[in-house]
Amino acid sequence: MKNGAVLVIGCSGIVIPRSFKDFGKRDCLTSLPVEGAFKALAKLVTMFQADNVYLVSKGGQERERRRMAWLVRHDFFKITGIPMLNAHFYFSRERRRWIYKTLAPTYCVVRCLNVLQGNDSPRHVYVFKPKQRTIRARNKFPDKVSVVGSWGGVMKKIEATLTV
Repeated sequence: MKNGAVLVIGCSGIVIPRSFKDFGKRDCLTSLPVEGAFKALAKLVTMFQADNVYLVSKGGQERERRRMAWLVRHDFFKITGIPMLNAHFYFSRERRRWIYKTLAPTYCVVRCLNVLQGNDSPRHVYVFKPKQRTIRARNKFPDKVSVVGSWGGVMKKIEATLTV
């Protein structure tokens, strides 16, 4: 990837299905990945290089433990090529700001825009299947935020920025 671009991907509803929040009520470890996620991420790893692709997710220690168990069970790191050390979990806004400041992502795939608060670095932000309030909040960042409904949509948007 040219210019050392960095890609940050959220977890819930982007890689791991939203139903995973019901963990404990049923065995969510068997939930299937979001459609197209692993295939798209494997391609993005080849485009950005593995060391420049990160999984960043909100949650405390228990949520981190459950998500890591799901990721390992589904061979996420092996299939996508994202290094396990590139999975970061945060449980406070301060930690999130630190992660984003440290990684300085140029591309982000997220579910909501609160990750942009205090983080000016991403040039390209793709909001994956957002809630309606997130779509409305997008107007605050008209030049860098795109709404996408699938991993195919993410790939098209990212590939379009690379051919410009």
